[in-house]
Amino acid sequence: MKNPLVSIVLPTFNRASMLPKAINSCLNQTYKNLELIVVNDGSTDKTELIVKKFVESDPRVKYFKKKNGGLPNALNYGFERANGDFLTWTSDDNQYRKNAIRIMIDYLVAHPKLDLVNANMTAIKNDSVLHEADTGKIEEIKDHNPVGACFLYKREVYEKIGDYNEDFILAEDYDYWIRIWRSFKIGHVNKSLYIYSVNESSLTHNRLEKIQLMTILLRLHHGFISTDKAADLILENLKADRDTLKLINAKELLQDAIKKTMANKVSYPLIGDLLNILMDNLEYSAGRIANERNRLVKENEKLANDKEKLVKEIIGYKNSASFKLGYFLLHPLDKLKNNSLIIN
Repeated sequence: MKNPLVSIVLPTFNRASMLPKAINSCLNQTYKNLELIVVNDGSTDKTELIVKKFVESDPRVKYFKKKNGGLPNALNYGFERANGDFLTWTSDDNQYRKNAIRIMIDYLVAHPKLDLVNANMTAIKNDSVLHEADTGKIEEIKDHNPVGACFLYKREVYEKIGDYNEDFILAEDYDYWIRIWRSFKIGHVNKSLYIYSVNESSLTHNRLEKIQLMTILLRLHHGFISTDKAADLILENLKADRDTLKLINAKELLQDAIKKTMANKVSYPLIGDLLNILMDNLEYSAGRIANERNRLVKENEKLANDKEKLVKEIIGYKNSASFKLGYFLLHPLDKLKNNSLIIN
């Protein structure tokens, strides 16, 4: 296949200030035969005004506006309108390095038995590098998402795997990679081809705990872990004393909640919401118990200190001259017999 078309889907929601960098990083690629599909997921800021300027200046940019439906919904909307032989998507606060698409497409062309390729990325915050992320260990897919944010896959993958699962919002990409992993071959470029921005408004930053919870539920859904293990992993994320959580049977409560909600075919977003409520209640209850226990410990420590202080005062008074004189006056015969004023 000579000079295949690459489709990049860019979903966005109220990120007008960040969007130009993300768009330019796509349009400035050294690989030119691409289309950029920008999906405005119901933004209320100046997103439309900004994107339309790019549409006017570059025919490769296609713009669509829809009612807000969340990230996986926006991705599905975009890929339905993609024409590329190779597909990918990017976030509105991240950027590709200039040769990212060229390197990944050349890799897939050179390795025809592979269907998806991913690459390393560089995490930054306020233009300062935080770390380089090596995302190539696909064998670890049962434990976490090893693909990362920089990837490219063949159209055949999309045609077989289909849409992103909207039930797994916040972990929709991880679910997609697992489904691909089960049916296709995945390769890796050991270079950083992507700049991943860590900022206060990012979806990942604001919903880290929910992402962790959805990731646990996703691993359970795909049979990578048991309900028992899922409960253990959720407990690890609770900000509460381990002994106190054990006292209130937190693990058993979580196991029961997971089993009952899944048995009743409750949607995963709702399971996540219900577990979040349960986790909040467990943390609150454990916190109340821990606080009361700490209060009692401090109270007992105070009583022990008061007792020790009182004993010292009694001993000090017993050894004082006034006590000895008073004792002599009250027991003169005993002291005369002993010929001593020393009190044993």
